[in-house]
Amino acid sequence: MQKPANGLSPLSLPDLSPLEQAVLKFLLRHDTVTESMLHKELGTRQFSDPDICHALVDLEKQGWLRKTSIGEKAGYSILLGRRGPQNLSDINLQRRSTPPALTSVIRMLGELEAPSGTEPAAPARGWIFFVLIVLAIINSFILSTLDVTAVSGFVTELGSKNIPWLWISEMVIGLVFSGSYLGIIDRLGRPLMMKILLGLLAFIYAVVSGLFLLGIPTRVLYPVAYIIYSQQLIIFPIVFWNLSTSLYSMADARRIFPVLASGELIGDLIGYSIFSLPSLMGLKNVETFILGNPALLVGIGTLLLLAGLVLVLFILRGTPESPRSQTREEHNFLMDIRDAYETIQSIPLFRYLFATILLVWLALTILWCQFYSALEKLSSSPGRFSTFYSIFEIGVILVPLILQWVLISRLMRRIPPHYVALGTPLILVASLIVSMAFPLPVVAIGVLFFPVMLNKAWDTPAFQSLQNLIPMDCRGRVSAVLNNYSFAIGIMAGSLLVALMSAVGGRLAWGTGVMQEVDSALGFMAAMGAVAAAWKVRATYEDSMFSWRLTRRRRTDLLDKIE
Repeated sequence: MQKPANGLSPLSLPDLSPLEQAVLKFLLRHDTVTESMLHKELGTRQFSDPDICHALVDLEKQGWLRKTSIGEKAGYSILLGRRGPQNLSDINLQRRSTPPALTSVIRMLGELEAPSGTEPAAPARGWIFFVLIVLAIINSFILSTLDVTAVSGFVTELGSKNIPWLWISEMVIGLVFSGSYLGIIDRLGRPLMMKILLGLLAFIYAVVSGLFLLGIPTRVLYPVAYIIYSQQLIIFPIVFWNLSTSLYSMADARRIFPVLASGELIGDLIGYSIFSLPSLMGLKNVETFILGNPALLVGIGTLLLLAGLVLVLFILRGTPESPRSQTREEHNFLMDIRDAYETIQSIPLFRYLFATILLVWLALTILWCQFYSALEKLSSSPGRFSTFYSIFEIGVILVPLILQWVLISRLMRRIPPHYVALGTPLILVASLIVSMAFPLPVVAIGVLFFPVMLNKAWDTPAFQSLQNLIPMDCRGRVSAVLNNYSFAIGIMAGSLLVALMSAVGGRLAWGTGVMQEVDSALGFMAAMGAVAAAWKVRATYEDSMFSWRLTRRRRTDLLDKIE
């Protein structure tokens, strides 16, 4: 058997001897253990000490295990297979709920393997880097300002009770058009695609700004602005990272991409601060002027996009217009989804992981609806809503970022992989218990922060680690279903529940407190379901490694290679 290049790979597990499989199963359950613990555990299964020692030596030589020291004793831990190069251009409907791009890119760069063959030469660094960092800042600044403008305007004009229908529309549009986005992008050169996108966005923003100036009802324009925001949030990162990866070699990317990603963080902080700083500094006139002129904010976005387009046209004019992949095979979208669904259904770990993510987002959606409703009640004016909302978003950006740098990476090394899915479900249960016990608007705002913060700081890296176990040949499809479809279905289900309860509560004349209790009870049941599913993730973690489907897939791959 060949030595695994990057540690434990599920596709090779069925080829191991029963003793070697027993060693790996025990380590998967306990993460890092001493050699004496292994001998004690495996000795009860009628394996002899010399055979255990021999198996440990062989597994270490083959790259499955890493020998460590636990105090003065020898210990072993599993070397999990590294994730393949993460494609930042993949469709991701969770862009606004994932951790800040800086930490995501740093994690991605740490997992990249140097490709074989010749890498593309890096272009002239100064101006190219300037254009990319400016584009990152412009995009995130526009998105953050549009987020606050659209959400606060929507709640002011249509009420927080209609937020669920907006989210359902957002998810449906994202799911329907996500496949077409990639199809179009793959057929065009990367610099050309960026020019087209910037020009198209500038045109759309100019039209929306003009509609605001013409006095078109804002009850129509604010939902349109939010849909534009949600789609730009998906499309722009695809085009941006496609362009960036085509302009820099692997060596340059390791150094430059984290700096580029920090541009997104800078733009977000500037954009959200525009709505919070004037109020905090007592500049009421400035606050009133900003909030009373959505056409101006959208118009500024238009000018910034045009400035970005001019930079790309002049500085990137000599860049080759090669498509993303000239030899890429065409795939049937529905067949890919069906294959991913069959893989998830066949392997218990993925099946319960799908259920965990879906139920977590169902419960989070209920908490988000309560948050907007409470913020609407506590805000005496649209300006107060925008101020509170922007401060909340700044906290949601900064706190997970600090936690990821200071705490999360250490916890990820200490907590066994099969327990990581329990984090957010347990916090959700606690938050919803508090929400049911104290059905007050201020409580609804406070209880959302902790699960959202943990979801950003912990769940995304934790679930990425679990998805390392997905076979490489179907990882993209399965990850898309786990990351996008479970997320979208959870949000749509939670939104429908909240809308239904709102309609029932209106007919039965429920008060605000009763509505919060009922919604919290539904969220609590979803959170308990997420805890149960996450516990099944823990229980099926090691056994899923030996799935018959993985064995069959590996044999199929070998036959394909022979042919």
